[in-house]
Amino acid sequence: MTVDREKRKDFLFSFSSSITNCTLYSQEHPITIKSMEKSFELLKDILEEKGSFRISVLEERLFIDEEPLIRRGIVISNIIEKFKIKGLNSISFFAGIEFNEFFEFVTELAKPLKKGGYEIYSRPHIKVGKLFFSEEDRTSEKKLIDLERKVPVFEDIIEELKLIFKGIESSQMTSAGNLKEIVLRLAKGLKESLSPLLLLVPFKSYEEYLYSHSINVCILTLAQAESLGFEGETFVNIGLAGLLHDIGKLKIKREIFLKEGVLKKEEWDEIKKHPEEGAKLLMKVPSIPEIAVISAYEHHIKFDGSGYPKKRYNGFPSFISQMITISDFYDALRTERPYRVKLEHDEVLSLMDIKSGTDFNPKLLANFIMLF
Repeated sequence: MTVDREKRKDFLFSFSSSITNCTLYSQEHPITIKSMEKSFELLKDILEEKGSFRISVLEERLFIDEEPLIRRGIVISNIIEKFKIKGLNSISFFAGIEFNEFFEFVTELAKPLKKGGYEIYSRPHIKVGKLFFSEEDRTSEKKLIDLERKVPVFEDIIEELKLIFKGIESSQMTSAGNLKEIVLRLAKGLKESLSPLLLLVPFKSYEEYLYSHSINVCILTLAQAESLGFEGETFVNIGLAGLLHDIGKLKIKREIFLKEGVLKKEEWDEIKKHPEEGAKLLMKVPSIPEIAVISAYEHHIKFDGSGYPKKRYNGFPSFISQMITISDFYDALRTERPYRVKLEHDEVLSLMDIKSGTDFNPKLLANFIMLF
């Protein structure tokens, strides 16, 4: 009996998520434990079918047993990069493995690099194959550390985005070419990074919030799209939709966004106009893909149909709008605003989990959480 492809894919996603969670949190954190348990159960199912399971890397390709994975997505890239950093070319799991053995191994794999500390050792039911390091390589540990810390800087895009948004607002923009170039730059950074979280533009001022938030939502939505297998023009258009989802806020009074303290009802009512205003703006740009217009309008309509603006049609918001809703909510709550403090990563994910099935598509949300 062959191991189901989807089961192997699910394990790779969960395994990558376990490593990332163990890096972001303590090994005793509930999110870390839950992620590890899920990975272990998937691994046990695979081992029950064939007794062993091997992940290996050769020349920028990931192999499952002897089968190469054709698709190179963010999860696969993350695993390949982690192998490089830790000096590994293979990990083999064998039947009989217990949770503690798996937990300790993933914890070791997730540890940050220290001088002379990249060695990962085999265990009774986990065997590792190691890359050969020459003396020159061994004296260049900084290369490995730099690889782990390699994070593109996207703050320079803010100034570009300001000019582009101004052109859209004044109806003087007739091409999406510059926007597509920004999306491609963000997508390239995503492929080079160990986690989408490392790419997010930090909050600096309320004046620049719209632009940093737009970049972050684009990154988070591209990460979702990549993990779901979107490619080519569709992938770029999804990125454009994420980048432009909040452009309607250009039509909202500036003082409302800068106001400290709780907003009045009429001020919230004013903010709630931005989805419609954004759709109207984007409809005036001939080269903007339709999905960007739709997502600008729908990104505050929840999975259960509530939210705003009030739905004028039957059915769910578009699949892409649902992805952007998740990205938008996450980044908004991770950023301090004049009327509230920011929440920590695990606090936001816990709150989102509570809203699964009401505010968010459960399957898309589960996939989003696995990215981290």
